[in-house]
Amino acid sequence: MLRTVSKQQLRRFATQSARLAEAAPVAAPVTPAAAPKRFSLGKFLFKTTFYGSSLYALAVAAAMYNDEANDFVVENLPGAPAVIKLVEDYQSNGGHLQFDETFKKLNIESITKKIEAKIPDASQIVAKVSAKKPLPTLETSSNETLAPTFAALNQLIAAINNSSASDETVAAVAASLTQLSVKVDGLTANREQELAKLTAAKVQALEATFAAKENASTEKFLQDFQTEKRALEAKHDAQLAAELAAAQATIAQAATNAVDAIKVEQVKQFAVIVEQKVAEERAGKLAQLDVLAANLDSLADVVAQLEGHLDRAASATAVQTQLVRVKALLASPQPQGFAADLAALQELTAHDPLASAALASVPRESAINGCLTVPQLITRWQLLVPELRSAALLPPNAGLLGHLSSIVFSKLLLSKKGHANGNDIESVIARVENYLTRGDLADAVEEAASLKGWSRKLANGWVNESRKRLEVEFLLSVVEAGARA
Repeated sequence: MLRTVSKQQLRRFATQSARLAEAAPVAAPVTPAAAPKRFSLGKFLFKTTFYGSSLYALAVAAAMYNDEANDFVVENLPGAPAVIKLVEDYQSNGGHLQFDETFKKLNIESITKKIEAKIPDASQIVAKVSAKKPLPTLETSSNETLAPTFAALNQLIAAINNSSASDETVAAVAASLTQLSVKVDGLTANREQELAKLTAAKVQALEATFAAKENASTEKFLQDFQTEKRALEAKHDAQLAAELAAAQATIAQAATNAVDAIKVEQVKQFAVIVEQKVAEERAGKLAQLDVLAANLDSLADVVAQLEGHLDRAASATAVQTQLVRVKALLASPQPQGFAADLAALQELTAHDPLASAALASVPRESAINGCLTVPQLITRWQLLVPELRSAALLPPNAGLLGHLSSIVFSKLLLSKKGHANGNDIESVIARVENYLTRGDLADAVEEAASLKGWSRKLANGWVNESRKRLEVEFLLSVVEAGARA
């Protein structure tokens, strides 16, 4: 492409020089100053292309010898599958690439003819001269080798534009430019040859590198293969040993089970033989053993029943003993607590829900402090009687005089004895005293509870104490009845 561009620029320059031949004189050539070395885009692109191609080639070579690298290259590098296929075709064809179809499509000769037909002859261009238009300068090339040449040509064009030259001078300049074009073509050809040699050397170096990496990859693959083979062999040997051990254990267990089954069968047969022998003995000398065994079973049942009766009797006796102790404490001259005996009774009657409920209903205060005795209740009643009589004579809303008069008149009342009839205070007092004398505390409490008004309030404390004793006696009687049953 550089060669084509140079030819076009030179031909354009020759045409414009011919147009200005008569008007511009030829000036002395000016020696161009040495241009400072600057950044070369062409060299940068060449190096970038070369290194990128090298890395691309290395990646493709690695992909051909490593499956993991092949997957990575095919997924991430554009055009990698086509390049890999091209290299594989090259190897399969003995080192020859097949470009027949490509050459057929390109038809280089026809393209070359078309390009030459479009390029006009230099003599024809020189004939068409316009003397009034100045020559344009050439575009500076990015190639470091051609940049000084283009700079000198631009200086020459500027000199021609600033001078008036004859046709002979312009013709000489055109001839010089033609020779210069030929030299440029030669330089371009030499550069292309150098590039071809450099490319061939790089290709050989890359092929040598690829061959070395291929050998290294092959050796590594063989080493990995041998390592994996040894690992698989070791794993297979271990698995085989484990299976053999499991098979041996299974066979040994099966043999043990068979021996155990034979032993069990022999024991069963021996038991059958013994049973037959025992049956024969029973049929003969031991015919009465069944009757004796039945008698023993019935006797065992009787003994069990007797033991149950004895246990219940012993439990009832223990309960009665505890009840006697509690009753003795209740009948003592002074109130005594019976909480310990009550706890013992609860343990003895734990199997009887009725007795347990009755004992649980005993007031805890009565169990700890005891209850008033019957003589104490009688004494308290006798002390309460004068107050009841005076309260019965006390008028409603009585003052101090009323209280004094009730006390005096109460002394004049005639007391009754025995089971007196009537609801007056003397009759009630007589019936209570009669019941207390006979030991009937329940009826006495019932009579005292029938009092009304202020007399009932005075007798309330005595009634409560009497009811506490009656409640304890009733609950103990329930427990005693359950123990006797």
